[in-house]
Amino acid sequence: DFTILELLFVVAIISLLAAILVPLLDMSRNKAKKTQCSSNLLQISMSIKLYADEYHYYPYTRRKAGAATYYWCYYNDGAESKFDKSPIYEYLKSSNVLLCPAFHSGFKSISPGLEMACSYGYNAEYVGGSPELNPAPPPEADIEELLLKTAPAKLIDIKAPDRTMLMTDSAFESAEGLEESYYFWARYVFSQPAVEHKARAHFRHRKMAVASFCDGHIDDS
Repeated sequence: DFTILELLFVVAIISLLAAILVPLLDMSRNKAKKTQCSSNLLQISMSIKLYADEYHYYPYTRRKAGAATYYWCYYNDGAESKFDKSPIYEYLKSSNVLLCPAFHSGFKSISPGLEMACSYGYNAEYVGGSPELNPAPPPEADIEELLLKTAPAKLIDIKAPDRTMLMTDSAFESAEGLEESYYFWARYVFSQPAVEHKARAHFRHRKMAVASFCDGHIDDS
């Protein structure tokens, strides 16, 4: 039999161990998610590089074809959203890597009811878009129209590939909560009806973000 004092001592020891182990387990889980995220971005970036090597320019961020819209990562005609019609499908094959394992609660898809989703942003300003956006357009500019009007960069346009970000964890806050973003702007904020787009890096890995660069390296520091 155990005395009350002995039982209290055991409970205190268990509580102490839990206080030590739970944060360590949480750190381990977060590290695993960050490692998976780095792997995802590496695979996506390699597929984009293969596309650029073949066509000599990077994939477009967004373009229209009739009623359908083609993004760098998927296709949407309002009724369905498919990865296998994206420009990088031939080089990537699996859409699973488009979702960061750390992007969860509060998430809202930009295409409700559709299967496709992407929690990584493509550099719409200097890679999938064009430096012709300099200087910054006025705040009332329609971001979707700008994406349609700017051509993607050619390989020779990227003068400092080791310093030009290609992809990163990305999201933006809207009135309805945290939303996925398939692109990011390095500097600009644009306004649209009812939504102010602030598509920037999303620091979801314990206040850090993972990014890939045009030379192929990954930075998760």
